[in-house]
Amino acid sequence: MESPALPVTNSYAEKKKPFIGVTVRLAIAAILILLALAMFWVSVSAHEPDSASAAGWLMAPVVWILSSAYRKWKTIPIADKTAPELRIPRLAGRIALGFLLATIAGTALAIAIPLEQRHERSLRIRRLLDEGKALEPASTKNRLEVRSIVGRDVRSFAAFHAQTSDLRVALDENDSLAVKRKELLNQLSDEFSDSPDALSMVDLFKQITTEDSKASSVFRAEIACSDTLERSDESQQKRFVLLCEAPALREIEISASATDNLLKQAQQKGAKLPPDLLKALR
Repeated sequence: MESPALPVTNSYAEKKKPFIGVTVRLAIAAILILLALAMFWVSVSAHEPDSASAAGWLMAPVVWILSSAYRKWKTIPIADKTAPELRIPRLAGRIALGFLLATIAGTALAIAIPLEQRHERSLRIRRLLDEGKALEPASTKNRLEVRSIVGRDVRSFAAFHAQTSDLRVALDENDSLAVKRKELLNQLSDEFSDSPDALSMVDLFKQITTEDSKASSVFRAEIACSDTLERSDESQQKRFVLLCEAPALREIEISASATDNLLKQAQQKGAKLPPDLLKALR
């Protein structure tokens, strides 16, 4: 007579369940980390720091899942961890662990490297802004000097020629400062290429610099007119107001109006203007 079959305990299916549980938990943790990384980059690209911080909250469930996976692993008997028949479940767990570690390392690099690049860019921007601030005293002094020269009460050609001679010296200095300002603005444009608000402010100051160059060109033409009249007879020199001053004044008024509008726009956007420019806008 055949003896009845005994119930099979600790079957293969039951033994591999803990390994599957650990593998699934590790995979879910890796997926959540990748999801947090994607949310972080989307928020950074959209310049929304609040959304970037929200991505960090995904780390809480990741920690919980990893803790659960560790507790699950601790419950597996040592014999099962070395059993030959459970080689495949153990291999799957190791692959999931490797994937998780690679995800953590990749995420750390994907965040750390761009953050370091942003820090370096921030330092470069600060240096450029400091250079611009260092130029401001000389620029203010030059603007006041040009206004003082242009504002003279000129009643004779001799006085007019002396005025344009002094103006040439002041414009040479202004042009030198303008070259430096233009270089700084071009560098700032490159640094702010992905920041529309900051870039619009830089573009405003570029336009102001362009108007300044136009005004400088008008004054240069007035100086050239003065030099031409110096070689002419006295009757022509007496017409310096009509021939030189009046045309220059008309163009300067147009340029000054455009500059004032640009300065007002910059002020509305929050730009801190030098005292002499603020006074001129009132």
